[in-house]
Amino acid sequence: MTPAGDGHFTVTTQVRGGMTPWGEVKASSLKRADEYCKERGKQMHQVDMQTHGVRGWTPQEAELTFACVAGSQLAGVSRGAASRWSSHFCGIAFRGPNDAQNLRLDHLRSINTIA
Repeated sequence: MTPAGDGHFTVTTQVRGGMTPWGEVKASSLKRADEYCKERGKQMHQVDMQTHGVRGWTPQEAELTFACVAGSQLAGVSRGAASRWSSHFCGIAFRGPNDAQNLRLDHLRSINTIA
C-alpha cells in the first residue's frame, strides 16, 4: 500500500504475460485493499481504478485508489458513487463463484447498492 494523500491509498496488481481476464486483475487489487482496511477495523471505499497494458502483449496492471472508512461514513456515500462502482464492475464476466465475485457483491451490499 502506498499513501496517496487525503487519507487515500494506492495498491497496484501487475500480471505479466498470458491472457488473464481484466476482472481477475482488478479483483486482486480490490481484495488486497479490502484486507488492508479490515485489518484496521474499517471498510474499503473505492475512489478510482485505472488499468494499463494490453492482454497478451504487455503486462496488465490495475491501480486502485481507495480509502479506509468507518461503516458509518459509508452510509454517506452517494447513490451516484455506488452506481459508478457497480456499473464499472457489472460488465466483468466471472466464471462462477469465486473470491472476486464475492468481494464485489460484499462491497455492493456494504454500500446498500444491492440487498
